[in-house]
Amino acid sequence: MKRLHQFTTIFSDLTKIRVLAQRMKIADK
Repeated sequence: MKRLHQFTTIFSDLTKIRVLAQRMKIADK
């Protein structure tokens, strides 16, 4: 159960990073 929680936390962090990267790309344009 703890392992699953860790995975979801890491996944949400990756999603946040991806969204930030997309925003930066849009800002560069």
